[in-house]
Amino acid sequence: MATTATIKAASATADEYDFDSSDEEDVRNTVGNIPMQWYANLGHIGYDTSGRPIMKSKLGVSDLGDKIDEYLSNVAVDVGESGVEWRTVRDPLTDQLVVLGEQDLETVIRMAAGKGISEGTEPFEPWNEWFSKDVLEMPVTAHPPQKRSFIPSLLDRRRVG
Repeated sequence: MATTATIKAASATADEYDFDSSDEEDVRNTVGNIPMQWYANLGHIGYDTSGRPIMKSKLGVSDLGDKIDEYLSNVAVDVGESGVEWRTVRDPLTDQLVVLGEQDLETVIRMAAGKGISEGTEPFEPWNEWFSKDVLEMPVTAHPPQKRSFIPSLLDRRRVG
């Protein structure tokens, strides 16, 4: 009986959908894959799922002063309180700040160094030639020659003939 109670308690605390993530729940802006410059002069950044405009946040980078302030807060770690400001980027679709994880940072560092996105990929590896310029003595296929190749053509018959 004690094992049944512990199993029920464990199943009550563990949610079966904890590992599953839904990208659709995170999407607030439903404008699609269009250039965000189209919304540069408007007071909103797109529309939510019910069709209402999503207003630009007060933290939005609309002019040069805001961009400089955002850059300085990201570069100077002593200005920020938590120390993750240097790895924070702004998502242009949702106009929210996103903190990059360790894997994202490794990807950015590898791309900046001109390497592949992951360790298994290398974008500038030497190219292996599939075909060579050398003409082979034997045919590539093993089909026997056709009978018509041994019979003289009509033009050859007229010349000989």
